[in-house]
Amino acid sequence: VGITVYLCLVSSWFAMELPPLVLAPLFFADPAGAVVGKACTRAFPRYNRAWFGGKTVAGTTAVFLVTCASITFECSMPMRLAIAVSAAVGESIGGEYDNLVIALVVLGGWWTCA
Repeated sequence: VGITVYLCLVSSWFAMELPPLVLAPLFFADPAGAVVGKACTRAFPRYNRAWFGGKTVAGTTAVFLVTCASITFECSMPMRLAIAVSAAVGESIGGEYDNLVIALVVLGGWWTCA
């Protein structure tokens, strides 16, 4: 389900000719969370505990940091942090729809800041 939602979202975005850089957190944050979460679980299993639905602390932290760093639209630092926190929490609780949740959070932030 997750990859289907991701592909539909990205296809629709490009079909509507919207700025692709707005979706940068979606392209980078979720994969970073998966890679960092798995790597830290292998390297530091004692410290990288799962906290919600199998999502790890390190993976969620990576989603937060990469989202914060990859927001390309203009917004204040408090708004950037709010978007990043919301994306990280949304990715954790989103289950199979985590990509959609991240996209909705980022798009909501973009529309709010525009």
